[in-house]
Amino acid sequence: MTKEVLNEDIHSQRFTVTSENLIILAVSLSLFGGRWISYIGFPNYNLFLVDLFYFFGLLGIVIFQKKSFNSKNTILITFILTLFISFQIFRNLNLPLITRLRDLVPFLYLIATPVIIRKFPETAWIRTIKVARYATLFGAIWTDLVLLGILKEFSALQQFSGVPIFSARWDHSGISLCIGLLLWGSFPRAKLRDNTLVRLFLLSSILLQYSRASYVGLFFVLLSIYFVAKSRKKIDPFQKTSFLNACLALSIVAIPILTLVAPMLPQKSALSRIGIENLFSPGKLIQDTRNSGTANARIESQKLLTGWIYQNQLEFLGAGPGREMVLESKAYVFLSGARDVRSPHSWFYGNFGRFGYLGLIMWHLICFSYIRAQRARLQVFDFPANILIVIYIIALFGVVMESPFGILPFSFFLGGGKLLDLSKDD
Repeated sequence: MTKEVLNEDIHSQRFTVTSENLIILAVSLSLFGGRWISYIGFPNYNLFLVDLFYFFGLLGIVIFQKKSFNSKNTILITFILTLFISFQIFRNLNLPLITRLRDLVPFLYLIATPVIIRKFPETAWIRTIKVARYATLFGAIWTDLVLLGILKEFSALQQFSGVPIFSARWDHSGISLCIGLLLWGSFPRAKLRDNTLVRLFLLSSILLQYSRASYVGLFFVLLSIYFVAKSRKKIDPFQKTSFLNACLALSIVAIPILTLVAPMLPQKSALSRIGIENLFSPGKLIQDTRNSGTANARIESQKLLTGWIYQNQLEFLGAGPGREMVLESKAYVFLSGARDVRSPHSWFYGNFGRFGYLGLIMWHLICFSYIRAQRARLQVFDFPANILIVIYIIALFGVVMESPFGILPFSFFLGGGKLLDLSKDD
């Protein structure tokens, strides 16, 4: 009898580790490939490979892990979230169910966070850091190659891939690179050292790719690195800021170097988005470059959507899932270059338009409640808050939370309170 119980425990442990690895694989693939990997699966049914890996992994650790799931706080929060989602699903029954569920993805993923909080052990977090580090590094390499014109995107079978392979999206790569800058730092309790060389490469990639949202996220990341290093009094003062000193030196030489190499790069490179090529084409105005009008266009689309919400008295509940709010509000005219105009390219305005004040309150209340349930204060410049804030900042400028490559890592790291322990000194 004892032998049978022992064998059962061994099998249960193996299945648990396999389930944890599926979750790690889903998160790492999302950080590595972004949009094109996140949309491999069955696009017609809004069912993707990373979703399957993630949720099958979650189901596995719920079934096979022996650790009890007894937390009144997370159970209550999940119950309230489930009521909210159920209400939204049944609001617009005349609209396709797939479309309604698609618009609810940012809330559906949050249901998984309590499982990460309670059942994802410290050993699994250590494996996550190790794998996710290289996912961000290799992700930076292929996106740089695409920007330099060395690597070309190509179309795969449309029934299995929603977008071309190696198609880059700069708000996602900004998320991956900024998270990489944080993960390649020091985790003493996990016996992982800071790698300044890799961090400088990731920083260079952010500068090369030029994304407004990424730059804002980068500014916060550098603040985070500075204040975390400053708080570690045992480390030599010079070592505390060595990475930041290197960042400053790189920034000083980056602009002259970019100016010199601009004529040698492909026309569709990242530099064409900045407008540096106008230094060599005096007759071409900067506002004619590809980058010039996107910010103003998105602001105008958000104004139109917000005005339409108030005119139709939808400010409390929003337009609801499934409804074509961007088309009905005429906001789409400013987003004509987008593949999918269901979002005004801002999570804040998209959430408000779709779910109203109720959705905004519900979203932020749930996120703060999950952090509090981990018995840790919200330390803005430390883990996991710094990762969450980076994703949130970039989501304010693009379609991030509404997509698997944004909401998956967000909901996962939302349950990453153990990262704070791993980042502390022994």
